[in-house]
Amino acid sequence: MKNEDMLNAIGSIDDNMVQEASKNKSSSTRKKMIAIAACVAVVVAIGGGYMLNNDLFTPAPQITIKTPAAESPSGMRKLLNYNGSRYAFVENGASIILEDSNIGAQLGILTHDIVADPETNASKDLSATFALGGTIYEIKSYDPNFRIAVMLDGTTYLCERVGLTNGNSIDLMEYFETANLVDQTTSIEIYDHFGSNSLKKLGKKDIDVMLEGVSNATLAVLEQDDYEKIASAQGQGKSYLAFAELKDGTTFKFYLVPELGIAMVGDDRYQMTAEFQATCLALLSDIKQAPLPMH
Repeated sequence: MKNEDMLNAIGSIDDNMVQEASKNKSSSTRKKMIAIAACVAVVVAIGGGYMLNNDLFTPAPQITIKTPAAESPSGMRKLLNYNGSRYAFVENGASIILEDSNIGAQLGILTHDIVADPETNASKDLSATFALGGTIYEIKSYDPNFRIAVMLDGTTYLCERVGLTNGNSIDLMEYFETANLVDQTTSIEIYDHFGSNSLKKLGKKDIDVMLEGVSNATLAVLEQDDYEKIASAQGQGKSYLAFAELKDGTTFKFYLVPELGIAMVGDDRYQMTAEFQATCLALLSDIKQAPLPMH
């Protein structure tokens, strides 16, 4: 029952009770007691509404970065392959604190070493460059097509889907819906390309516009010249790193090069629609980012 219906129902009960009390020539004290009882009922009804709508009022299970990651001894990026997708270890393999109640089903064990034999294992399922022998688990608060966990020797890692092992790209609209980013994002902060300096924080309306615009981008078909333009834009201070803060305390990151209409999500580069490119340029037009120093 919705809160409004419950309140209406309580209102009807209250009227009936007061009328009955009048018919029986009850004292005014009794009427006051009835009114107080109705107020208590309203509070209970609203409280029940909070319980019924706990998706809106119950915080997401918190995921906390526990220990910063060390550089990989092999020099290779910390990745794993699972179910046809490539996942990157978040924060370069920093350990996390994950509540037991948020740990789901076991999904597999990382058995193939990409570092030892990249030619054979680079695209093989259950292969990894890091945490070899670790067990993959579902995280109940995420769809596994967005994020999963790896546990090894008492340490837990968070992994985020960044691409497909067959060389195809992720469909951004499907990916954003799978991750439920529109509902889960509480803020978006725009940083310089290296994530060192915060340049702007978006308001709620702009957050929705930003997420919708990026989700509508399609895989960019780029030539060598285009890659050079992207690198040049980065050097000129025209590339930005967006940090989307999620309800569970983690962040989802993506790059924006609005001058070229490029968004970089996961391991792929996507072309913004002309409409969103104009919107993105306007949203970030008040940011002044210094060019990178020349070496």
